Amino acid sequence: MKKWFKEFIERLGKSNEKTFGSGSLKCCDLNKEEKKK
Repeated sequence: MKKWFKEFIERLGKSNEKTFGSGSLKCCDLNKEEKKK
């Protein structure tokens, strides 16, 4: 795999983990914060 593409995928993964956390991306898990409000 080309180095730039591998680095892009790693940055994308880190960004997603920061946004969504490291758990599964089930809809129930993503909506927990909104339901608490």
